[in-house]
Amino acid sequence: MLSLAIHSNKGGVGKTTIGVNMAMLLAQEGKNVCLVDFDFAGPNLFTFFNKINVTYLNEYFWNEKAVDECVYNLKDDYNLKGNLFICLADPSSESVTATLELDTVAGMKMLQDAMKLKNILRKKPYEVDFLIFDNTPGLGVINVNSFLVTDTILFLIKFSNSDINGTVNLISGLIDVLNNETAIIANNIPPEHLVNESEVRNLEKLVVGKIKEQTGVDISFLGWLPTDKELQSIEYMNAVKNLNGEETERVIHAVTLPDHPMMMALRKVIKKLP
Repeated sequence: MLSLAIHSNKGGVGKTTIGVNMAMLLAQEGKNVCLVDFDFAGPNLFTFFNKINVTYLNEYFWNEKAVDECVYNLKDDYNLKGNLFICLADPSSESVTATLELDTVAGMKMLQDAMKLKNILRKKPYEVDFLIFDNTPGLGVINVNSFLVTDTILFLIKFSNSDINGTVNLISGLIDVLNNETAIIANNIPPEHLVNESEVRNLEKLVVGKIKEQTGVDISFLGWLPTDKELQSIEYMNAVKNLNGEETERVIHAVTLPDHPMMMALRKVIKKLP
């Protein structure tokens, strides 16, 4: 099993979107994948699968519900070659508040339970090849727990001064717990800036060099994901529908537009995973 945490300095950079599509692409290839919403402070994964009736993962951690009650297999829903298991976090304000008030003792218990979860998913009937955690942005006990459970951390950034510098500061604050493989993906890049291959390679070296110089951490640059104006338009229209009381569900490009440039770039990223 390869276990990885998708992490970011701040919210809104596309962690959940990338996590969902990455998991879907892997399952389409025949891999057994489990995507876990570990963003208990701001759950978002449910917005892609709001028609699924499953016990929230919070119930496993706080109320000792069985793992199989919290896992849903999307294989038949999307006619996948491999299994795609998802674990959703509770988006209710009560659950989010409880997470924010997490103390050290509860945090340690959560770490133990996360390790148990990983071991369960490694074995039958799941036999997961890829375990993907969609993390809460920034620093915190829950994030540290996910790092201690996973092999690799994928830092997702938007290519801006604030996010690059913020990610450097984030990595600096995590050095004591960063025993994982670390990698970076740049998201929402204007396609016209990805044409010149030598320029792109130089920028990769500059980003990796900046992180190494300021943190001492060796990090791999896995790729660039182009801006998707079509996705932005769909998200806008879904927001309008929601305001009008209509039912909506977020688009998964790996399903609806598998040949989209963003999906082609994400496939290249997957091949480079440590």
